[in-house]
Amino acid sequence: MSVKGVHKSPNLFVVKGAETEKQISGTEGLAPEQLELVESYQRMSHTEGALVGVLHGHSAWDLRPLILSQGRIFILRVSDPALSSYPELDAKLSRLFKVLDVEKNLSAEIRVGYMEKQHWVRRLFFDQTLKDLLSEGKELPKHEILIHSLIVELGRLHRMGLYHGHLCLSNIALIQESPYIFDFGFLSATPAYSAADSAPEIQAGEFASQASDIYGLGTILRSLIPQPHSETLTSFLDLMTQNDAHFRPSIDEVRYFFESLSSSEEGLVEKRGYPEDRNPRRKSLASGIIIERTSSAKRGSREFSIHSLLSSRFLLYAMLLLTLFLFIFKFKDIFVNDSELQFKYQEYWNSSQPSLMKVVADAAINDGDRFAQAVIIRSTISQNIKVISDMFRVAFDPRWEESLSDKDRETVLSIGLHKLMQYGDPKPIVFKNLHPGVILAIVGSLNLESKGSQFEDVSLLQMSTLPDPIGSAFRNLASEGLYNMEELPARALSHLLIGDVGDEGLIAYFKDCRETSICLVRLLGIRSLGATKPDFDIMLLNKLPLVAPPIRPLLIWFIEEDIAQWSSQKSSVKLALVTGQYPVGALSFEQSADLLRFPLSSVRQAAMDRLINEYGIKSERKAFLEVLSNPLKDQFLTRAQSISLISSMLAPSDKVFPYMDQWFLTKPNPQVVLQLLLSLAQIPGMDAFCVDASRYLSHEDWSADINELKVLSRHHEALARVLAYNKLRMDVPEELAILQEMAEAEPNQRNIQLIRQRLESAAILSGKRESAS
Repeated sequence: MSVKGVHKSPNLFVVKGAETEKQISGTEGLAPEQLELVESYQRMSHTEGALVGVLHGHSAWDLRPLILSQGRIFILRVSDPALSSYPELDAKLSRLFKVLDVEKNLSAEIRVGYMEKQHWVRRLFFDQTLKDLLSEGKELPKHEILIHSLIVELGRLHRMGLYHGHLCLSNIALIQESPYIFDFGFLSATPAYSAADSAPEIQAGEFASQASDIYGLGTILRSLIPQPHSETLTSFLDLMTQNDAHFRPSIDEVRYFFESLSSSEEGLVEKRGYPEDRNPRRKSLASGIIIERTSSAKRGSREFSIHSLLSSRFLLYAMLLLTLFLFIFKFKDIFVNDSELQFKYQEYWNSSQPSLMKVVADAAINDGDRFAQAVIIRSTISQNIKVISDMFRVAFDPRWEESLSDKDRETVLSIGLHKLMQYGDPKPIVFKNLHPGVILAIVGSLNLESKGSQFEDVSLLQMSTLPDPIGSAFRNLASEGLYNMEELPARALSHLLIGDVGDEGLIAYFKDCRETSICLVRLLGIRSLGATKPDFDIMLLNKLPLVAPPIRPLLIWFIEEDIAQWSSQKSSVKLALVTGQYPVGALSFEQSADLLRFPLSSVRQAAMDRLINEYGIKSERKAFLEVLSNPLKDQFLTRAQSISLISSMLAPSDKVFPYMDQWFLTKPNPQVVLQLLLSLAQIPGMDAFCVDASRYLSHEDWSADINELKVLSRHHEALARVLAYNKLRMDVPEELAILQEMAEAEPNQRNIQLIRQRLESAAILSGKRESAS
C-alpha cells in the first residue's frame, strides 16, 4: 500500500496497517533534528536493532521509532518531556508504569523504563488495530465473544490498577482473536494535548481512571455491536458515556449487564426483518407474561389434529390461562430480567414516594443488590445533597470501589439513607474493620465539633494505604507523631479531602501547628486539592497567614518586593515554592534569580541549579551564586540588586563594564561585595565585576579576617590584591608574613613597589621601636 508523500525505508514493507501507514515516514524523510531526537530515544531505552521508520504523533517531540529486531518490529513510545513540570501527573504515570512492568504481558514483550525525566515503553508494533480491521471490513470474532473478552480483559487490568485514559479502537489489537490493549496512560499524561473522543474529565486534565475507561469502552461498544441497538442496550451505553464520571457503572456492572442481556430474549440487537405473522419467534413482555405466536398449522397435518383437540377444550384452557395470567401479573417483578430491574429501581427511587423508595433501599441494604445501590448513589450525587452526596462520592470513588466489601457498602449506604429518609435505626459501627475509603467518607461528613473517640482504633497508618496523594497526607500526619483518627487534625484533613474547604476545617487542620516544618508538612498534604477545587489555591494563600502563623514569612515574601512580577504568577506556583517544590518551566529568569533569596534553602538550591543548567551561567560561577543565596547575617544585597547582578552574567561582553558601573552606583553592601570578590579568586582572566568591585571597596569601609586576606592576596585580579596589601597590618606577624611571601610571588610591578614600600615602612618602624627600647 502506498500513500502519497510518505517516504519509505527499505525495511518498511513489513508495515501495512491502513491507519498507521498514513502517519509513518522512513528515516530518510526525517529532518536532522528529528533523526537526532529519535536516536536519543533509542539510546535512552537501550533498544537494539535497525531503525526502519518513525510513526509521527500529535507533537514535535512525539516521534515513535519503529525498530526491526530479530525479525519483528517494535515500537518505542516516550512520555511528554513537559510532564516533569506536573509532579502529580508524573507520579501517577510512574505508578502506572510500575504496575505495567509487573504485568509484563509476554505476548507484546513489554519493557518500561525512566531516563532523562521521561518514561518510555517498548512493545511489539501492531500493523493493524481494531479500528483498521473494522474500517477495512476484515472478519472479526463474533461480536458477542469479542465484547465479552474485551470486558473481561479490562476488568483484569483494572483489578491490577492499570487504567488507560484513552480506550479506543486505535489502542486495541487482536492477538489470536483476543483483544490486547496497549499504550496505557500516555494521553492523560500529556498536559498540552487531549483527544476529542476521550472522556470529558481526561480532556479537562485529569489522569486515567476506571470511569474514564468505562467511557471509552462505551464508545467502542457502540462501534462493535451491529445496528440497530435494542432500547435497553442504548440506554446502558448512554449511561456508560455520561459526561459526569460518577454516573458511569463499574466494570463489574458492565460485565454483569452484558452477560444478562446476551442471555435475555431482547439481546444486544433489536429484532427486525420479519412480518408480524411470519416471525418464527416473536415474544412480547406485557405485564410479566410472554405471549408466543407461530404460523397456522396445515389441514390434515399432525399439528392440525393437536390444534383441533385443543380447540375442543378451549374453555378449560382459557380459564387456566386467565388464572396463570393473574398470578404472573401479581408477581410480575419475578419475571423481569436484570436490565429491566435496574430501570425499575430508577423509576421507584425517582418517584419521591417513601413506600417505593423503601423498596429500593431494602434491596440495596438487605439484599446487597448492586443495581439498587448504584441507583441510590448516582441519584444522590447528581442531586448534590449536602454532606450525603460528598460521602457517597468519596466512599464509592472509582479508585477503590471494587475493593469494598458488602459490609463497607452496607455501612455507608445505611448512614446515608438514615440521614436522607430516616431509613432504619443507627447501629454501632466498628470503624477499624471498614475500608479506609469508607472511613474517610464517614469522618469527613461528621461535625468537627463532635468527639472523635469512636475512631481511636483507626490508625493513621491504616488510612495511609489509600492511593496518593490521600495516603501520603495521612502518612505526613503520622510522621508528626499523631496516631489515630481521633486526632482533630486527622478529622479536619478528612473534611478537606472530601471537599469541605471552609475556614473551620483549615483552622482545625493547622491547630497547634507551632513549628514551620510541621506547618509545611500539613500544607503539603492538602496541596493536591488545588487541582480539583477552583480558586482553592487563591483561598489558601489568603487564609494561611492567619491559620498557620509560622509559615507567614514564606507567604509574604512574594508580596514584599514585586520586581520579579510575582503578583502575576499563579497561586499554585507560589504554594509549590512554599512547600519546597520547584515548578520547573513555570518561572521566568528574573523569578529564578529572585529565588536565590527565598527563605527555604531547598528552593534556593533548585533555583541555582536552574540558572546554571538552563540559562547558561557558567558552573565556575556557582560559588558566586552561593554567596548570593546564603547572605551574611544582617548583611545582604537587596533582592533588586541580586537580580540585576545575576542578569549581568548574561549580558554581551561589550555591555558588561557599563552595566557593572551602573550596578555599583546602587551602593551594595561592602561586606557582601567582598565575599563575591573572594568567590571569584581562582577564575583567570579579566572580569568586569572583579575590577569594579576592587575599585568600589578601595573607597569603602570593610573588614576581613586573616584567611580572607590570604585569599584576597592571591586573587587573579591585581586591583583585588592591592586591597589585601593595603589592609594587612605590619605589626601582626601572621599578616606581615603574607606580605613578605607575596613580595616573591607578585607578578605585577606596580604591586611589587607597593609591597616593598610597606615592608620598608615596617622595617623603619621596627628599628625605631628597637632604638627606643
